[in-house]
Amino acid sequence: MGFAFLRPVFFGLDGVLYSMPVSDALTFIISAIIIKSTFKTLDGSSALKRAV
Repeated sequence: MGFAFLRPVFFGLDGVLYSMPVSDALTFIISAIIIKSTFKTLDGSSALKRAV
């Protein structure tokens, strides 16, 4: 949401159009990092042994 307000200041009307893909890309990158760190924390085997 912040990009929709920030980018037009620097890039004009084109900034509004490009703010959505930039936000989507950043959301993807941040979620991938969080998911990767969560899987490392779970250690895979210990979570599976308790579930079975």
